[in-house]
Formats: sequence, C-alpha cells, structure tokens
Amino acid sequence: MWRGWHGFQAKRGDMSGIVLRVLADKPMHGYEIIQELERKSHGFWRPSPGSIYPTLQLLEEQDLVTSGDDAGKKIYTITDAGRSEAEKSGTKTPWEHNGGDHNFEQMMEVRSVIMGLVGAMKQIMRHGTAEQQEKAIQVAKETLTKLEAIYDTK
Repeated sequence: MWRGWHGFQAKRGDMSGIVLRVLADKPMHGYEIIQELERKSHGFWRPSPGSIYPTLQLLEEQDLVTSGDDAGKKIYTITDAGRSEAEKSGTKTPWEHNGGDHNFEQMMEVRSVIMGLVGAMKQIMRHGTAEQQEKAIQVAKETLTKLEAIYDTK
C-alpha cells in the first residue's frame, strides 16, 4: 500500500542535533539556519520558524549555543559543549536517512511530474466536461494502482 510522499522531515527530537550540526559550520541567525537546511536538502525540506526558534532557545538554555547581536540580528554560535553534543548524538539529518543515497536530480524530476499531474487534474476538474472528469479520475486510479504495485513487496 502507498504510504505517501513525505519528503524530508526531521524525526521528533532530532531538531536539536540537526541545528547543532549546521551551526558547527559557522555562526548563523535563525532564518539563515532555515535557508541552510533548505539548501542542504536541495529544497526538499524547509523547517518552519516555529520549529527552529524554540530549538535555538532550548539549545541556548542548555549552554549548547550562545547568542549575540549582529546588526540587529540574533546570531547563534555553537559552544564547545554543543560541538561535543553534536558529535556524540549521531543525529542524522533528514537527507542522510536511508544511507544518504538520494538521487536529488531524480527526486526533483519526480516533484516536477507530481506538480504537473496535480495541475492537470485541477484543470480538468475545474473546467472539464463530466466525461473528461470521469476519464481523469479513472486514469488517476489506474496510475495509483500501478505505482503501488511497483513498491509493493508483499
């Protein structure tokens, strides 16, 4: 059965380790961390500010990062304790799961195809005749069945 495409997501509790690993490269402000995580995942994962900023606050309370002001922006710097924690935690980033052997070009192609399919289906459902809509639904059902058969290892 199809489990759905979830893209990259951090597992619950992994955000601290992921943020520490990014800050190990250089000090950054929160938005910069979000951008860096999006860049590293080739656009497949963009954590929300609602997950980054509370994590940074927690890391600061744990003395794993410090913060300072730089031109009105709060910049976070990893501490020695934070660097040690990042190394020993072994937290994998979302793009490293499954051995990190993702073919990003292929994933981008799949993403593009999915977006095209969704767009075509919306167009048909909004502006197509009842007959066209029924045909589109049938094609979508057949396609889903075929995709599930590819992945089904039972």
